[in-house]
Amino acid sequence: MSAANILTWSAFAFSLLGAAIAIFCYMPGALKTLKTNDTRGISEWMFGLTCFGCLIWVIYSILMLSSFGASGGVNSENWSGFVGGFATLISNLGLGSFGGVILYKKIKNLIASKKEGLTEDRWYKKHYETK
Repeated sequence: MSAANILTWSAFAFSLLGAAIAIFCYMPGALKTLKTNDTRGISEWMFGLTCFGCLIWVIYSILMLSSFGASGGVNSENWSGFVGGFATLISNLGLGSFGGVILYKKIKNLIASKKEGLTEDRWYKKHYETK
């Protein structure tokens, strides 16, 4: 195996490792939010922008990966671009999914609290902390 191939495969392994770590960073928060339904300390703007940014990166990755098919496929000259596009797609699908779950719960709680004329904090205390 040549030095270039070793570097390419190393880059691919590191990009997948980085994507996995980024995805698993969101998992505990998403699971806790699903379990407790507590979204009081979460900014809907931050998660909304995060999800929007992930969507943009997913579109970019799909377009980038599609260009490889249109140009004759992946070869030794464009392999590193394919690796980057694939890792970007995987990480942003994962981040966007977990961020989307948290954002969904946040918006759902905000709507429910507004329907009862309460702040989100008072609504959560009324429905979850008194049980």
